Amino acid sequence: MNIDSIVRVNITKEVSGVTARDLNTIAILSAHTVFEDDYRVYTNPLDMLEDGFLVTDYAYIAANRIFSTNAIKASKVIVGQKATADSYVESIAKLQALNNQWVFLITDAASDADKEAIADLIETLEKIYIVSDSNPVTLTNATTDLGSKLAAKNYNNTIVFYTNQSTIKAPEAALAGRFAPFAVGSITWNYKELVGLIADSYTSTQAAQLKAKNVNFYTSVEGNDVVMGGTVSAGELITTVHGILWLKVRIREAVFGLLISKSKINYTNAGITLIEAALRDVLSIAVSNDILTDESPITVTVPNALNLSSAKRASHVVSDIKFRARLAGAILYVDGIEGTVYE
Repeated sequence: MNIDSIVRVNITKEVSGVTARDLNTIAILSAHTVFEDDYRVYTNPLDMLEDGFLVTDYAYIAANRIFSTNAIKASKVIVGQKATADSYVESIAKLQALNNQWVFLITDAASDADKEAIADLIETLEKIYIVSDSNPVTLTNATTDLGSKLAAKNYNNTIVFYTNQSTIKAPEAALAGRFAPFAVGSITWNYKELVGLIADSYTSTQAAQLKAKNVNFYTSVEGNDVVMGGTVSAGELITTVHGILWLKVRIREAVFGLLISKSKINYTNAGITLIEAALRDVLSIAVSNDILTDESPITVTVPNALNLSSAKRASHVVSDIKFRARLAGAILYVDGIEGTVYE
């Protein structure tokens, strides 16, 4: 007699979970005719030269700045193409539809109108736009410059980077390449040196205007060339905006991964507990990644299935799952150190 007639075992290999979205990669969008593809992925700027880019092309210069950092390097860049007949907004939408595995965007847009239109679009997406500005008006108390306009709109998804060297091409790429590759939550976007850029000099009044408009800039502080600002146009820290995006995306992936990995999740307290556990796992990782802190207790509340109406259960929708957690934040300034010395 065969043992299979007594004990039968079937093993099915479970399919892998949800693909984690890339939250560090930089997309470069510019007008060019080097290739007919909608986009290409590069891991080395030299490959771009082999494809036909010139060393004077925006896309090549941008990629070279991104890969030239002396810190953690980007593993790749996505180079998109702005078709002549398309606006920047249309080109970005096409790129996103074809490849959404990027979060930071830089472009060769030159006019403030195009830059503002891009910022308008990016604010509606889970993306972060890094744009440079060299308009001297930005250094004054005027409100017509790009930085002032985006600050007035309280945009959280745009980073404005100022340089008073208007002939430099793609300075924003140096900023993106220096900070974007780091693990989300692990770095603030300031007090670091940028490779390939010369630090600008500003009067105290000019620096104050840039700070008031939430515009980032590169200057020398006591002989140290560093980025100053570290904020998006709304004034929030870039690391905070990036961290909140990480939370939103990873929680969504975790819960969806749970739904596709299980044959069924019962509409019971036990089923709701599975969703709570997936959420808590992400929050725990966020603490490890310095996005959140557990110095203040993290609270998660979920509904009691026994208290829900029949109509609610029949909808097959679980809602009112909430959490409260404190951001790890970042110390950027130290004010008020006092001491006493004596003999």
